[in-house]
Amino acid sequence: MEKVEKHLFTIRCNRCGERYTLKGRIKKGKVETGLKRCLCDNENDFEIHRKEP
Repeated sequence: MEKVEKHLFTIRCNRCGERYTLKGRIKKGKVETGLKRCLCDNENDFEIHRKEP
């Protein structure tokens, strides 16, 4: 079984400015946190940064 590393990510909506801090993983170069949509119904326009420990 492959060990999956989880990281903390800060996600900011570029439309309304809402911020989220979520655990997630990087899979095939893409961030997976489970966030589907912001409170303002934005589904695509996000700024994602990995929090350094």
